[in-house]
Amino acid sequence: MKLHQSTAEIFIPDGTPIEKALARTTHLAVGAHQDDLEIMAAEPIMKCFQKPDLWFTGVTATDGRGSPRDGHYQSYTDEEMRLVRFNEQKKAGGKRYDLATMGRHKSHSTYFVTHGTDTMTGLSLGMDMTVLVNELEIDPAVFVRRFIERFAQDIDDRLKRLRQVQ
Repeated sequence: MKLHQSTAEIFIPDGTPIEKALARTTHLAVGAHQDDLEIMAAEPIMKCFQKPDLWFTGVTATDGRGSPRDGHYQSYTDEEMRLVRFNEQKKAGGKRYDLATMGRHKSHSTYFVTHGTDTMTGLSLGMDMTVLVNELEIDPAVFVRRFIERFAQDIDDRLKRLRQVQ
């Protein structure tokens, strides 16, 4: 495996060699920030927890170096910001991400069906990117752009129908 940052870390709780650990992955989540996986991937994390045949792998794509800086942090270097974000992650237990995430899941379930009562108590939105692992020739940007283009087309179609009704 080729890591692009000298500060990149690989943590394997049971000490299995990297290649073997990655090969056994059954559930994968990629998040931008260090706390994203705990929020976005709670379901697969719990699904794999203490299951010998299910293995979760989490990838965090950033380490805080590119964080916006203003006020107290405006003169911080990239390395100082990396350390700030690293230390924040250690302290994150003091923030109530659990309540905020539960609120987000509830709002998604409420807004999901606009003309009916809630049938779900919580809803998480995600994108199945398995095809990118199975078909390496697919460009991830093109893959995501197709979803965005279909969404944009759906909005255009709905607005055209709305104009026709008026």
